Amino acid sequence: MKYIVTLILLFCPFFLVLPSSAGIYKYVDEKGVIHFTNCPRDPKFKLYIRRAKKMLGMKTNPSLYPT
Repeated sequence: MKYIVTLILLFCPFFLVLPSSAGIYKYVDEKGVIHFTNCPRDPKFKLYIRRAKKMLGMKTNPSLYPT
């Protein structure tokens, strides 16, 4: 019985699904070269696009999508 409970508790986090989002960050350097990244490591990068992935049966906020 303990074995079954342990397995259930161990695998439960894999079945919890949360909505995810991704951001694209942009930076224009002094030479005019445009740099894009999804993980900014420099404060020069500014949020360019934010997208939320839709899950089945969930409504997303339309303000997250650029027009």
